[in-house]
Amino acid sequence: MAGTLDWLFNHPNVGPFIATRLIRALVVSNPSPAYIARVATVFNDNGAGVRGDLRAVVRAILTDAEARNDVASAVSGRLKDPLYHAPRFRARPRRLDLADQWAGLDLSLMSQTPLAPASVFGFYSPLYRIPRSTLNGPEFQIYGPTEAVLRGNLFWQILSNPGADFPVDITPFVNVAGSTVALIDAVDQTLLYGRMPAAMRQSLANAINAQGDNISKARTALYLTSLSGFYAIQY
Repeated sequence: MAGTLDWLFNHPNVGPFIATRLIRALVVSNPSPAYIARVATVFNDNGAGVRGDLRAVVRAILTDAEARNDVASAVSGRLKDPLYHAPRFRARPRRLDLADQWAGLDLSLMSQTPLAPASVFGFYSPLYRIPRSTLNGPEFQIYGPTEAVLRGNLFWQILSNPGADFPVDITPFVNVAGSTVALIDAVDQTLLYGRMPAAMRQSLANAINAQGDNISKARTALYLTSLSGFYAIQY
């Protein structure tokens, strides 16, 4: 058994395989061959003659120029898992308590019950491709029309009636909602890292200005931004 593991560990395909899987899980679903090769090189040798140093591999993945590029291309990023998308939506750190009602019910409805994947390989196949496309998109396997609606319903529940399970404080957004520009700026910086495009800002402003009070304006801004592709995609 030890001999078999040693043979597998030292096989030349292991570096590119591990690099591809980790890059897709951490940064981008469709990395360039050059990105994969750079990370595989670190897997093969961390610079000190050590093979398989995962700390060095993850560092190489996250600090690579392709990961740090702030200008998104058409295939940049990866779709967020529900387990990341929903808690991150609160825009404030919080420990995920699996006893919470929302965690057990809503995340299970979105095909990602915490700690209960459908198989030992995870919640979706790492080989899944986006339908009618040549692009890899493993997370899209559990993000069909039904899951998209359920995710939207969850976000609205969090904003409008969060309860004790999932407390959320939108006061900072309500406080600036008297100015549409200031509200959009706050949401942009909190959820999109200041990357909201001009066309989206205008569409969001139209929706905000149609609301009658500051609470509704803040909820609308947060809700629509959270459902946008700019937020659903991790980049």
